[in-house]
Amino acid sequence: MTDEPPGSAEITITSEAAQTRPCSLLRRRSVWVSISVLLIVLSLAAAFFTTRSLDAELLAARRAMRIGDWPQVKLHLERYLWWHPNSVESRMLMAEACIKAEDSSDPGAAAHQARQHLQQVRGSSEEMALARLQEARLAWLLQRSPTAAEQLLRESLAFNDNNAQTHLLMWHLLDLTGRHVLSDDHFWRAHDLSSPADQQRLIRDWFLSEFYPNDLHSTLFSQLGITSVGSIPAAINLLVHFRETDPQSPVIHAALAAYYRQLGNLKATIDLLKESQDSAASMQDQFFVSVLFEALIDLGEFRKAEEAFSKFPSPHDGFLYWRCASLFYDHIHNDNKQSLRCFDKAMTYPPAKLDWGLMNRMAACLRKLGRIEEADQLQRRVERLSREILTTEHTSMLRRALHGTDAVTARKFVEFYEEFGLMREVEAWKQQTILNANHRTAEQNYSAQETTPR
Repeated sequence: MTDEPPGSAEITITSEAAQTRPCSLLRRRSVWVSISVLLIVLSLAAAFFTTRSLDAELLAARRAMRIGDWPQVKLHLERYLWWHPNSVESRMLMAEACIKAEDSSDPGAAAHQARQHLQQVRGSSEEMALARLQEARLAWLLQRSPTAAEQLLRESLAFNDNNAQTHLLMWHLLDLTGRHVLSDDHFWRAHDLSSPADQQRLIRDWFLSEFYPNDLHSTLFSQLGITSVGSIPAAINLLVHFRETDPQSPVIHAALAAYYRQLGNLKATIDLLKESQDSAASMQDQFFVSVLFEALIDLGEFRKAEEAFSKFPSPHDGFLYWRCASLFYDHIHNDNKQSLRCFDKAMTYPPAKLDWGLMNRMAACLRKLGRIEEADQLQRRVERLSREILTTEHTSMLRRALHGTDAVTARKFVEFYEEFGLMREVEAWKQQTILNANHRTAEQNYSAQETTPR
């Protein structure tokens, strides 16, 4: 008798069981394999037909777009985006549909909805830049928020600095928010990135923006319902409008303050600046700080002016900074050498060429240093430019000549800008002369070919 562990039982496998059990296992495995294969096939079929169905939705959206049926565009894209939320094309098209759909009776709400789609665009740098540009247009033109629009444009340029339309919109935004003196870099980038035909239009628009901004922006003013009221130009009434729609913008307060400072109404200037001065964003904006500093200098509040200048945001460079620095050393520290050094720095920037106040102060600084002949020469230059060149009669004549494309017209503008030493404008107008001459030569050659007997 053998000893067995308690509770053990002998397991006996008969020959019949040994034969049938593997077969049973094989049959079960076959069933599971068949089911798995069937599920895979069904999944692939479902995916195939779903993809075909979704592709059909996208195609239908494109067809609806071509005939201008924007509500249908939205309907088809809503289905498509449920399965393809990262489709850049669909997000961009959906944003457009939100604005153009017939039921978009509330432009602000439609713009908000469109911006939500644009914010979800994730693609290449060019696609991201385009999405930010489109979003900036909505914030600027429909939501009337220049602050948001400017931030979006800067984000767009960070993704792609080579888009003429982005620089063009930034130029107009700076121009319409009282910062024309800061807009030249963006204008010239837009100009240089544009076609020759567009350059011809842009260089004319640049003249208008400098001397007749109401003419340049008349279409926009009309669309926004902005008009001149008495002696107050439409551009200032637009700033008042933006102050209502974007009340937290330090730039708008500063632009209105600069206008009242120009009129000599220093009380209104300071009151406007005080409304926004406590905002941290205000003292981080060079334009705001420059207007505040210069207004305090005008008022003789030198201690407060010194405090404001000490907070001038970086970079400590550029036209606004050097203009303020020249006044800082002149009025507060009475350091004429340092003041003249800053005047010289400021004069290297194009806006200084038309800043009579800056040049007169520079002449006074030269006199304090005993450089009388240089001061007299600068003073005579200012008087000639302001009394003989930059006159209403002369600029009106140039405005009428803007429609001309002949060499005589271009020469008038070349001579005008040469007087101020604005050489980029001079070269741009000279280029227009060359392009127009080449165009006329091509037309003459074509006409000669057409009239030559064959």
